[in-house]
Amino acid sequence: MPFDLSQLDETIAYAVFEAFVQEKTPSEICDEILKKFGRQLSQKHPMSIIRKAVELHWIQFHSAQQNPLSQALREKYTTLKVADVADVAFTQEIVARRAAGVVFDVLRESHGVADFRIGFSGGQTIRRVVQNLVELLRRPGNELPKRITCYSLVGGFDPEHPGTDPTSFLAYLDDPVIKDVGLDVHFVLLHVPPIISSEQEAKLFELKELQKARKDVNFKLDLVITSAASAMDEHSQFRIYFEKYAAKTMQTLVEQGYIGDVLWQPISINGPIDTAQHTFRTVSLLALNDFPERIAARAEKVLFVAGPCPDCTALKSPVIKALLDLSRAGGPQYVTHLVMDPKTARAVLDAALPAKA
Repeated sequence: MPFDLSQLDETIAYAVFEAFVQEKTPSEICDEILKKFGRQLSQKHPMSIIRKAVELHWIQFHSAQQNPLSQALREKYTTLKVADVADVAFTQEIVARRAAGVVFDVLRESHGVADFRIGFSGGQTIRRVVQNLVELLRRPGNELPKRITCYSLVGGFDPEHPGTDPTSFLAYLDDPVIKDVGLDVHFVLLHVPPIISSEQEAKLFELKELQKARKDVNFKLDLVITSAASAMDEHSQFRIYFEKYAAKTMQTLVEQGYIGDVLWQPISINGPIDTAQHTFRTVSLLALNDFPERIAARAEKVLFVAGPCPDCTALKSPVIKALLDLSRAGGPQYVTHLVMDPKTARAVLDAALPAKA
């Protein structure tokens, strides 16, 4: 079908921009759009589309420090060390790329450290961050820690899509090119079910392997990389599987003000929800409640990556805003580094959550 610029939408604009960033020729971009969307572009269309997207503010070019949304976030939430808002509003990919850059900067700041420990949550967003991080770590001549140890902090929720389990996508970092440039990467993986009963949890952590992993994580993590999911997102793995396998527990969570989850742990606008009395709960090596103490006393870093849902573009802003608002006026801090898309950033800055209970 021939293309009319008046019919331009964000999805096609992003695909054109992404191909342009990858230095593809106009002819190659036209072929790609035809293959993906069945839309016939002429060779003059790619630049016209990019110009139109800029006019519509779908694409804005700023450095991380100059971006007005980044500045507004740092002014409102003064405890943030990094607030990086991607210039492009379309998908998770640009957000993941920017987040990988933030991780890489943290690693370079820690060059020479004997063992830099990173904890990873699950989900599609963090998988894409890891994929982009691999490309940065493959570059020769980097001044980085002597060793990086990667921890899976959670089990995988989705039995049909293995890429959401950190134990599966950390395999990207077990890369021969990374080894060839002299970077020593080690792994501590977590093979556990996503949801267990209270009785099963006690038995599970009698396993020596899990005891050691939890002890290591409790001793020290230099950086935690996590995302979030909103309770309003119908594709939230936490919501899907609790509704399917632990409906009564989900009802209890709703009654407790559940608005989303981080590290597969539910939160309300008052912070992490206490699940001690719940019949079923998720498995994680790191408790969200421990974040403030780890940040304050140990100077550990927590990077939140908040791109839109890749399936329905639902925003994660309610969860991120709740955690950021808690840190204001000397409250507990759950986030030190933040990367998000502009739509989520605007929602965090503009949205009004209900008053705390």
